[in-house]
Amino acid sequence: MMDVYTVWCGPCKMLDKNTFRNPDVIDYVNKNYYAVKFNGEGNDVVSYKDNSYANPGYNEARAKTRNSAHELARYLQISAYPTIVFFDENADVIAPIRVIKNQLS
Repeated sequence: MMDVYTVWCGPCKMLDKNTFRNPDVIDYVNKNYYAVKFNGEGNDVVSYKDNSYANPGYNEARAKTRNSAHELARYLQISAYPTIVFFDENADVIAPIRVIKNQLS
C-alpha cells in the first residue's frame, strides 16, 4: 500500500492527521500491508519492477510548492493527490484510489 502525497497538498495532510494516525487504522495497515509514503513530486530515484524512476523536471527552488510530477507517479497514472495505491504480493498494481477531500472530514 502506497500513500502518494505532495508537500503542498492540504487533503494529503488531512489524511495523514485524521486517518493514518488513528490507532485502529495503524493496527490494520501494519497487520495487512507494507505501508509506503511516496512524494509524487519529490526527487528521489525509485526502483520498481526492474526500472528506475526519477523526477528530471524537479526544481529545488519549488521544493515546498507544486513541482514536476515524478516519473513513477506518471507511470502509475496518478493525476491527483492524495492517492492510495494497492499492490498485490508480486508488487503489481491492484488499484490506485484517489482520496476525495470530502471523504476526509
